[in-house]
Amino acid sequence: MDYNGPNSEFHQKSAHLCGRELRGCRPSGSGNSGVNYISVLTSEIDPSTNRFIASGSTPRTYDAAGNITIDTKFRGLKYDYDANGRQSAVKLLDNTSIQSSVYDCAGQRVQTTDGNKSRTMVYDVFGQDVADYLGSSGALLERENIYRGGQLLATFETGAAATPTGLAATAESGSITLSWSAASGATNYHVEREGAGGLTRLAAPQLQLTLLTKG
Repeated sequence: MDYNGPNSEFHQKSAHLCGRELRGCRPSGSGNSGVNYISVLTSEIDPSTNRFIASGSTPRTYDAAGNITIDTKFRGLKYDYDANGRQSAVKLLDNTSIQSSVYDCAGQRVQTTDGNKSRTMVYDVFGQDVADYLGSSGALLERENIYRGGQLLATFETGAAATPTGLAATAESGSITLSWSAASGATNYHVEREGAGGLTRLAAPQLQLTLLTKG
C-alpha cells in the first residue's frame, strides 16, 4: 500500500474473499468513475503490519494467521475460521449467524447453511462438484454437474420441490380463489389451466384476469 505523505487520504472499495480484503486505494482528489469508495485515513493503518488498527470508531481485528475476525468499517461482520484457516462462519456484530460452512478432510466445502437454507455438495474422486442437495438432511436434489476430461459439459437443475398440500378452490362471484400450503424448498409456483387444447401455463396478468374468470 503506497502513501503520499503523512496526511494523505486514501479511498478503499470494500471487497472480501473469505474474510480477506482486496484493497484498491488511491489519493484523495483522483477520479471516481462512479465507484462507491469508503475513505481510509493513514491514521487507520498500522505501518508496522500494513493492517487496519484494532482501535478507534471502526476497528478491525485479525487472528494469528492474518484472517479478518471483526470488520466494523466496511461490512459490519464477524468471521470464524477452522484450524486450517477456512472460513467456517459469518455473523453480524451481535453474533447473529448469517452463514456457516462445513469442510471435508480434503478441504472441500461440503455443506453451507445460509439462514434457513442448507445446501450439501457432493464431489467425485477428482474433486469435482457433481451434485448439490437442499435441506438439512440433504434429501432434495437441486443440481447435477456433468464433466468430461475435467471440463464442465452440462448442468442439470431439477427445480423440483415437494407437492404443495391443502389445495382448495373456492368459487366466488365471478371468480375462483385458489389456496394451498407452501411446499418446503419451493420458491415460486406455476398455475396451469386445462382447456380443449390441453394444459396452458398462465402468466401473471392471466392469473389476475383469466384464471379468476369462471368457465
